[in-house]
Amino acid sequence: MASFVSEIANIPGMTVILTTRTSDVARDVRWTRVEIPKLEKAPARKFFRPVCHREITDDDIDTQLVTVDFHPSSIRALARSAEENRWNGKELLKEWRTGPKELLKSDSNLWG
Repeated sequence: MASFVSEIANIPGMTVILTTRTSDVARDVRWTRVEIPKLEKAPARKFFRPVCHREITDDDIDTQLVTVDFHPSSIRALARSAEENRWNGKELLKEWRTGPKELLKSDSNLWG
């Protein structure tokens, strides 16, 4: 992927906007890094709900939001995981405790 991004980024006049959780992408490209701020609890919950339509209590969502430090891309990944796997709040928390990296990996099924 890095070589593809480098090729695109080197086209004169081209602007590339890339969202990623890693800074290790196409090291030969001069990037302008924009930090995405974490959300407050209420907006974070509002961000989770439209992605995950499972019956998950606010308390379970809030507990999970703390584990990802209210970061929007992580919230979306968690919500998609819960929705895709048909997990309730307790199951989502259990899965997070056993393998958070698996839930947050950048996967086309997660980010769809």
